[in-house]
Amino acid sequence: MISHQAYFEFLAGSDQNAPAWHPVLAGLAVLRLIDSRVGNDTRFAADWASIESTSNAITALSDGDPIRGILLQLVEAVGSAETSREAIGRGLIAYGRALNFEGRWALACDVFATADKMAGAPDHTRVSIESNMPVSGSRTNSLPDATPKYAPCR
Repeated sequence: MISHQAYFEFLAGSDQNAPAWHPVLAGLAVLRLIDSRVGNDTRFAADWASIESTSNAITALSDGDPIRGILLQLVEAVGSAETSREAIGRGLIAYGRALNFEGRWALACDVFATADKMAGAPDHTRVSIESNMPVSGSRTNSLPDATPKYAPCR
């Protein structure tokens, strides 16, 4: 399975001129930046070009887009000299919640899973719990309409 497959599926099935296309593309760029900087691959520790191109994709979004600020904070956290996994995890949870609010459940699920993978247990248990709560609600059917929303999370 491709990392962040839900993003590629959304982008492939959407018109590039649609209002949601560019924010989703910027979100994918941030997730791939996080994967390269915080994941196990340390070759990209000082990749200024990736940070700059991701920042450019985000700043191209409208100033009123609530996701814009969240993504910029994530890039700042990833680009800092001392990368804090907990700060990245919390930023990802905020981004996942924003996607959830917009009704982009498959994308939100992907972001929550990334938050848990990058910053979850055992080091940051709270991040792990917060990133798994929306997904676990659908698995237990505790929310009547959650199962269709988070079906891609299974």
